[in-house]
Amino acid sequence: MLGLQEPLGKAVLKLVAKKALHQTLKWLGTYPQYAFLPFRSTKDSILRGAAHCGAVRQLLMNQKRSIHTSTNSQPRLHCAGGIMLFLDLHRAFDQVRPTLVTALQRTQLDPRLQSLIIHWHQNTHYNIEVNNTSRCIPVSRGVRQGCSIAPFLWAAVVALLIDDLQHCIPRAWLLQNLTIYADDINVHCLFHDISELTQAIQYFEEIIAAIERLGLKISPSKSCVITRSS
Repeated sequence: MLGLQEPLGKAVLKLVAKKALHQTLKWLGTYPQYAFLPFRSTKDSILRGAAHCGAVRQLLMNQKRSIHTSTNSQPRLHCAGGIMLFLDLHRAFDQVRPTLVTALQRTQLDPRLQSLIIHWHQNTHYNIEVNNTSRCIPVSRGVRQGCSIAPFLWAAVVALLIDDLQHCIPRAWLLQNLTIYADDINVHCLFHDISELTQAIQYFEEIIAAIERLGLKISPSKSCVITRSS
């Protein structure tokens, strides 16, 4: 069933979302989330993935021995290449409600706006009328896709996820190698030896664990790992 928001409520919530984004954009803009934020687009996330693929091709090309290049100036690496992890979240918007309060608190949003947003989502009801029978049904799960403030809420949850990851993965590594677009997550990095590859795999495990700690579920059939090495 498609739940529609009445026009006046939608207009008011759009104003609330605009105010919330204005207060937190400088902070949210530091995270590698490329959906639901101004001045970012699908193109930005695609270009990050394409840049990684180009860097992998260049690294492997440099590993090819050439009679015109001395071994000293072009050392041969025993293990080098790139790896990409693609994660698709299963019905992500349905799973985030338990984390909304924590996510909004982490954004340092005005407490009055926090309270308004939380109450709006916790006290929403749908009025259903069928065959002259009406019923009021409380909304107790997830955030509504199509809701004016849903994009902001998701951006806040992504920021919460990355903050959690910073306890076990350096922030600089995350900003360079993590790309998130809506509920699609791409982790990509180069490796020049076995230790760097091992570290990348450990970081992948930490990212998966952090996602699960937030109560989000990964869709195995839509997730995969791609690697290429010399």
